[in-house]
Amino acid sequence: MSLKATTYGTVAGVEARVGHMVENRRFLETTTPSLEQVEKWLDQVGDEINGRLALKGYPVPAVDLTWRGLLERINEDGAAVYAAQSHPYEADPDNPGQSPASFYKKQYEAGLKLLDTQMGTAMGEPAQAGVLPVCTSYQTSDGERKLPLFTRGMSDFPGSRELTG
Repeated sequence: MSLKATTYGTVAGVEARVGHMVENRRFLETTTPSLEQVEKWLDQVGDEINGRLALKGYPVPAVDLTWRGLLERINEDGAAVYAAQSHPYEADPDNPGQSPASFYKKQYEAGLKLLDTQMGTAMGEPAQAGVLPVCTSYQTSDGERKLPLFTRGMSDFPGSRELTG
């Protein structure tokens, strides 16, 4: 199996995060998790990222290279969560309650939150052709009728000339 073209992360990036779980820090077909499993997790997390991008109206896969590093990090952190969960956890006396899976899950969720809240602001929201903001409310929130901002003849004053005909 190999990674989809729409996946941002790499197996090497996951190995850098949780490679300590396998011999020689390399995922192979004989390791737990296997290379195929790690590639599958990278593809699944990449699909989730692309789904979020598509909902915001961005092209998928993302073509803006300024965001490539963030998308790679989110993709690799998400796959690292699955990889870390595939191994039993031995408590670290220096960080009680902090497993590798929970650490990368926090990183992954923070990356998704950043993607959801900041990406549109930084890149500029995608333009929608032919769409203009229009106010169509004719009532106030209390149900009162709104008076129009502009009326016919509003700039007329006594003694002004009428330019008709």
